[in-house]
Amino acid sequence: MFASIVAAPFGCVNAREDEWFMTSPLEELATWSQSLSTEHQSDLGAMILLFLPGVQIDANIANEPLAGVLSWMAAEIPEPYGLQVIGRALLLRELIARAIRTRGTPEAWERARRVTDDLRVELEASARFAMSDTVAKSRDEFPRREAEWLETAHAWAEFTAKHLTDEALDQYEEKWRRHL
Repeated sequence: MFASIVAAPFGCVNAREDEWFMTSPLEELATWSQSLSTEHQSDLGAMILLFLPGVQIDANIANEPLAGVLSWMAAEIPEPYGLQVIGRALLLRELIARAIRTRGTPEAWERARRVTDDLRVELEASARFAMSDTVAKSRDEFPRREAEWLETAHAWAEFTAKHLTDEALDQYEEKWRRHL
């Protein structure tokens, strides 16, 4: 879904009489995001939206916040658009990296375990056992969730090393400028 949302403004440009095609960093991000589980797409989108107050995403994809963010990033980029694409790719690179750091490291999960365990003790001490059970059930999911987030963090590191380094963005800009 994201690729079709993002491709329209960035893909084909009519230069001279021939068409050329280059994949933009935002298209690469859209493709990468499709490889994520629905849970991770939702979590990342929601975390990114926390840093973008006032962003309105399409109601048709409101239950898919990462798709909404990418759609918003792709919308209304005027031509020439190469620099705006790079700026938005840089913003997303940092926002996604920050979001992944909150769940994609063993240290983040150790911190979450401590916080959750402290919360459970607090809830039990105040006789809120139903809430304590909910926290315990959530805590039981931590091993699965941690493993999945560590995988996502690894995939993100590989993706950014290939598509979102400063050098890769410079190459995109260079190609874009040659075809103005």
